[in-house]
Amino acid sequence: MVRAIKAPESPWYSPETKLLLITPPPIHVASMREDVQFQRTFGVTRDYAEEVKRVGKAEGVPVVDAWTRVWEAAGQSTEAVKVSLTDGLHLNKAGYEVSKNNVIVFFVR
Repeated sequence: MVRAIKAPESPWYSPETKLLLITPPPIHVASMREDVQFQRTFGVTRDYAEEVKRVGKAEGVPVVDAWTRVWEAAGQSTEAVKVSLTDGLHLNKAGYEVSKNNVIVFFVR
Protein backbone atom coordinates (compact mmCIF):
# COMPACT_ATOMS: atom_id res chain seq x y z
CA MET A 1 0.00 0.00 0.00
CA VAL A 2 2.83 2.40 0.81
CA ARG A 3 4.53 1.73 -2.51
CA ALA A 4 1.24 2.18 -4.37
CA ILE A 5 1.20 5.79 -3.20
CA LYS A 6 4.96 6.47 -3.26
CA ALA A 7 6.03 4.74 -6.50
CA PRO A 8 5.94 7.02 -9.57
CA GLU A 9 5.04 4.07 -11.82
CA SER A 10 1.95 3.26 -9.72
CA PRO A 11 -1.48 4.32 -11.02
CA TRP A 12 -2.17 5.53 -7.44
CA TYR A 13 1.02 7.56 -7.19
CA SER A 14 0.39 10.65 -5.10
CA PRO A 15 3.56 12.57 -4.16
CA GLU A 16 1.56 15.16 -2.21
CA THR A 17 -0.01 12.52 0.06
CA LYS A 18 1.52 12.34 3.53
CA LEU A 19 1.73 8.83 5.00
CA LEU A 20 1.80 7.72 8.62
CA LEU A 21 1.77 4.10 9.77
CA ILE A 22 0.29 3.11 13.14
CA THR A 23 1.03 -0.20 14.81
CA PRO A 24 -1.86 -2.12 16.33
CA PRO A 25 -2.05 -2.10 20.11
CA PRO A 26 -1.62 -5.34 22.06
CA ILE A 27 -4.83 -7.36 22.17
CA HIS A 28 -6.66 -9.12 24.99
CA VAL A 29 -8.04 -12.28 23.40
CA ALA A 30 -10.27 -13.30 26.33
CA SER A 31 -12.20 -10.00 26.00
CA MET A 32 -12.85 -10.47 22.30
CA ARG A 33 -16.06 -11.92 20.88
CA GLU A 34 -15.74 -15.68 20.57
CA ASP A 35 -16.25 -15.62 16.80
CA VAL A 36 -13.24 -13.30 16.43
CA GLN A 37 -10.87 -14.96 18.92
CA PHE A 38 -9.60 -17.60 16.53
CA GLN A 39 -8.70 -14.95 13.94
CA ARG A 40 -6.28 -13.00 16.13
CA THR A 41 -3.54 -14.01 18.52
CA PHE A 42 -1.39 -11.90 20.79
CA GLY A 43 1.80 -13.14 19.15
CA VAL A 44 0.66 -12.55 15.58
CA THR A 45 -0.51 -9.04 16.49
CA ARG A 46 2.86 -8.33 18.12
CA ASP A 47 4.65 -9.60 15.01
CA TYR A 48 2.42 -7.41 12.82
CA ALA A 49 3.31 -4.37 14.94
CA GLU A 50 7.02 -5.14 14.44
CA GLU A 51 6.48 -5.50 10.71
CA VAL A 52 4.73 -2.11 10.55
CA LYS A 53 7.81 -0.56 12.15
CA ARG A 54 10.08 -2.41 9.71
CA VAL A 55 8.07 -1.24 6.70
CA GLY A 56 8.07 2.34 7.98
CA LYS A 57 11.85 2.28 8.32
CA ALA A 58 12.37 0.64 4.93
CA GLU A 59 10.02 3.02 3.14
CA GLY A 60 10.94 6.18 5.03
CA VAL A 61 7.44 6.59 6.48
CA PRO A 62 6.89 7.77 10.08
CA VAL A 63 5.40 5.19 12.45
CA VAL A 64 3.29 5.72 15.56
CA ASP A 65 4.16 2.80 17.82
CA ALA A 66 0.86 2.28 19.67
CA TRP A 67 1.90 -1.28 20.57
CA THR A 68 4.85 -0.19 22.67
CA ARG A 69 3.02 2.63 24.45
CA VAL A 70 0.02 0.51 25.46
CA TRP A 71 2.24 -2.49 26.32
CA GLU A 72 4.48 -0.38 28.56
CA ALA A 73 1.48 1.36 30.18
CA ALA A 74 0.12 -2.11 31.00
CA GLY A 75 3.39 -3.10 32.67
CA GLN A 76 3.97 -5.61 29.87
CA SER A 77 1.09 -7.71 31.18
CA THR A 78 -1.19 -9.49 28.73
CA GLU A 79 -3.99 -9.28 31.31
CA ALA A 80 -3.50 -5.58 32.09
CA VAL A 81 -3.80 -4.44 28.45
CA LYS A 82 -7.57 -4.99 28.64
CA VAL A 83 -8.03 -1.70 30.55
CA SER A 84 -7.01 0.12 27.36
CA LEU A 85 -9.37 -1.77 25.04
CA THR A 86 -13.13 -1.63 24.45
CA ASP A 87 -13.51 -5.18 23.20
CA GLY A 88 -10.09 -6.75 23.52
CA LEU A 89 -9.11 -5.37 20.12
CA HIS A 90 -9.90 -1.64 19.79
CA LEU A 91 -8.60 1.19 21.96
CA ASN A 92 -10.97 2.80 24.44
CA LYS A 93 -10.63 6.28 25.93
CA ALA A 94 -7.86 5.14 28.29
CA GLY A 95 -5.99 3.52 25.40
CA TYR A 96 -6.22 6.66 23.30
CA GLU A 97 -5.01 8.74 26.23
CA VAL A 98 -1.94 6.51 26.56
CA SER A 99 -1.34 6.78 22.82
CA LYS A 100 -1.97 10.52 22.72
CA ASN A 101 0.18 11.40 25.71
CA ASN A 102 3.03 9.00 25.11
CA VAL A 103 3.28 8.58 21.37
CA ILE A 104 6.54 7.28 20.01
CA VAL A 105 6.95 8.32 16.41
CA PHE A 106 9.87 7.10 14.38
CA PHE A 107 10.81 9.46 11.59
CA VAL A 108 13.09 7.73 9.15
CA ARG A 109 14.77 9.56 6.31
